[in-house]
Order: sequence, then C-alpha cells, then structure tokens
Amino acid sequence: MVIDYTITMGNLIEIGSIIGGGVLVLMTLKSDVSALKTGAKEVRFDLGEMQAEIKKIGEVLITQADQNRRIMHLEEDVRELRHGRGFVREAIDREYP
Repeated sequence: MVIDYTITMGNLIEIGSIIGGGVLVLMTLKSDVSALKTGAKEVRFDLGEMQAEIKKIGEVLITQADQNRRIMHLEEDVRELRHGRGFVREAIDREYP
C-alpha cells in the first residue's frame, strides 16, 4: 500500500470549498437563531394583542346574544298582539275598550 503525499490544486480547492461551506452554514445558522429569538419576542407581543382582541370579540358576542334575546321577546309580544292577547285593559284610563 502506497500513500501519495502530493497535494494538487484540486485538493486545495476541495479543502477550501469544504471550509468555506462550513463557515457559510455556521453564519446562516447564527442569523436564523437570532431571527428566531427576535421572532419569539414579537410572537409574545402579538399574543397579548390577540388576547385583547379575543376579549373584545367575546364582549361583542355577549352583546349580540342579549340583543337576540330581546328581539325574540319582542317577536313573541307581536305574535300575542296579533292574536288579540296582551293588550293593556283598564289600566290607562280605559284606553282599549
């Protein structure tokens, strides 16, 4: 078995490209990690805003449910009035004889 100790230009280019690629990968990973750290801070801030918006949506839904309940009661009152029930009699100076 013979070991060739000569270094060719191709070997130097190959070594340089491997080292350069490794350095490029490390720089990319470092920038990705720093971007993730800043992104995590932004996500925490956004989650706080989202919680406030969800709270507002909950209040709107509660108000809407209350309005729907009132509308349903008004519809029931109108139905009763159509059938002749529900008129106020003898309460206000015999307004409805």
